Amino acid sequence: MKGDADLQAWAETRTATAPRDSDVERLLARARARRRRPRPAFIGASVGVALAAATLVWVSLPRPKGATGWTWRPTRPPSDVAAAPAPKLLSVGTHPLHDDTVEVAEGARVWPLQTGPTTRLHLAAGTVTATVSHRTEGDHFAVELDGYTVEVVGTRFTVQHTPFEVRVTEGTVRVSAETGDQQWTVSAGEWLAEGRVQRPRLRDRPPTQPSIQDLQQLVLDGQHDSARTHLRARLDRRPRDGAAWRLLAQLEEQAGHPDAAAHAWLALVEHGSRSERAAGRFEAARLLEASPDRVVPLLEACLEQPHPLAGEARLRLATAHSALGQEDRARAVLEEAARLHAGTAVGTEAARRLAR
Repeated sequence: MKGDADLQAWAETRTATAPRDSDVERLLARARARRRRPRPAFIGASVGVALAAATLVWVSLPRPKGATGWTWRPTRPPSDVAAAPAPKLLSVGTHPLHDDTVEVAEGARVWPLQTGPTTRLHLAAGTVTATVSHRTEGDHFAVELDGYTVEVVGTRFTVQHTPFEVRVTEGTVRVSAETGDQQWTVSAGEWLAEGRVQRPRLRDRPPTQPSIQDLQQLVLDGQHDSARTHLRARLDRRPRDGAAWRLLAQLEEQAGHPDAAAHAWLALVEHGSRSERAAGRFEAARLLEASPDRVVPLLEACLEQPHPLAGEARLRLATAHSALGQEDRARAVLEEAARLHAGTAVGTEAARRLAR
């Protein structure tokens, strides 16, 4: 090889003759010497020569057989990290999801993508009906399907995949199309079909049913007979309406019918959401105080999950055990109440009973 120009040309473009080992050594020696005694006029040349030398050394290293160059391989996750499970297809029938109820029709294909305060379902075929509990701000219930999202804050509605339809029984839903930025608001008694909101003709509309807020006002006004009639009609249509069972229980207690009120609270235990069931057990036990054999299982089940009146529930449970002659169990419940509710009125009362 003739000189530095040829070496650099070969390193950069491979147009000159390949260098010999002696050429590489000579170039490296010159680069080291220049690095020890840098002169401003030759700094640029020294850098270029050093880069060329480094390239030559790398190129001259032996290659594994069959290797044609550098290959990047993507980093794979550790084999012991399990992939997230795919959502399970909901079977035909009624499914409680958090505080909501979803009814999957025959032939429907529905996946729960997310459940909880915010719930998302994917509808791939068929029809699904949802009874949705009231949502706080920021929490939503939505059914997603090809090209549309049906979102609600608290209502009962039905979504059909093909042809696409949304029917609202109670409340209001918002339907959004992925294309065209279209959006529709569908209220109770209406349905969305063929790209527009449909409303029944006046003569086809059923008599307007009072809302739960209207019924609450009737109870507050003391119109118990009228409110009871509407509540029972509402519960015939929607036996899982926890708000209606709760209001009926409150109505019967105000009207002086504790047995009927306890029956309504027990119906809430059977039909309500998880939080509503806990409230139903506590209130029914309060009204059934004269029947300790019924109170004990109700309060024990109530205390299996957090409850705002857990302290009072423990005091009532201890009283029921004592009424049944189960003093050891009553004392154990009081000791638990004194420990868990220390510094509160409940803890003080439990300690007073233990000291007797």
